Amino acid sequence: MARFKLTLIGLLVFQLVIGAGLFWNQQAGQHTVPQGSLLSMSAARVDRLVVKDNEGREVTLRKSDAAWQLENLFALPADLNKVDPLLSKLENLKQDWPVTTTEESHDRFEVSDEVFQRHLRAFEGDQAVADIYLGTSPGFRSVHVRRSGDDAVYAVSLNTFDLPVEPFDWLDQSLLSMKDISWIEGPDYRLQKEDESWQLSAKDVSHADNRAANPDAADQLSKALRNLRVTAVHEHLPDAKEVAKIPLTVGSGETLWQYEFIQSGDQFFVRRNDLAQLFAMSPATYEKISKANLDALSAAEERAAD
Repeated sequence: MARFKLTLIGLLVFQLVIGAGLFWNQQAGQHTVPQGSLLSMSAARVDRLVVKDNEGREVTLRKSDAAWQLENLFALPADLNKVDPLLSKLENLKQDWPVTTTEESHDRFEVSDEVFQRHLRAFEGDQAVADIYLGTSPGFRSVHVRRSGDDAVYAVSLNTFDLPVEPFDWLDQSLLSMKDISWIEGPDYRLQKEDESWQLSAKDVSHADNRAANPDAADQLSKALRNLRVTAVHEHLPDAKEVAKIPLTVGSGETLWQYEFIQSGDQFFVRRNDLAQLFAMSPATYEKISKANLDALSAAEERAAD
């Protein structure tokens, strides 16, 4: 009798174990997170991006060869350090379990067709390969996203500040900087770099043709041109009294650019011969460039001799 009871208890335990296993397998199946890419796009093949906000501001970037240009900012070059990482993030967005699948919730998450923080479209030619709305943020470096035509809303690793709607925020602000400078010609001097050292000569024949350069002053001028950044873009010089113009020719190998640095009232600008636009620049950089002349660039003993 005791053996029979033990057998029944064993069968009961066995059934409970089997039932629990089936229950947990079912629960696990119900909570399996769907994996896969949120967008079916290849970053390398995208050639146009359109970003807009709910207030009607919009920016369009178009790829030309390997460079990106800003269509609504004189086709000036965009910053690849902003465009390429964004495309990579979009390509690698993962589709986790949706936050909601109801159309009624779209306005609350600010991802509806009418209420949104950003609307992003990516194109390959005329075909849209991504069309998404970005809305509220559920946490640090994440945002709610909805694909156009789909009711599901997802939380993904992205930021709305990765998608500015002001064209200047996409601009390559170093577009006027000069790398690997080999010579600089100013109003009364010419600097030539030879074997990592600067040689100075006067443009005015009344001066000695060659003189020792002040290496620190020459390096500071070269650094100012290498680190030149623009702070705004203008079609024309703003109305103000023009104070000074400083011409500068800068060469790197066989490439040379002609610059014009302008002080107009308390504003400072620069233009370059290959671009029609005028660019605002920082007063500190203008001061470094404007102070460079034959005397300032000469070594101490040369200045004493003069």
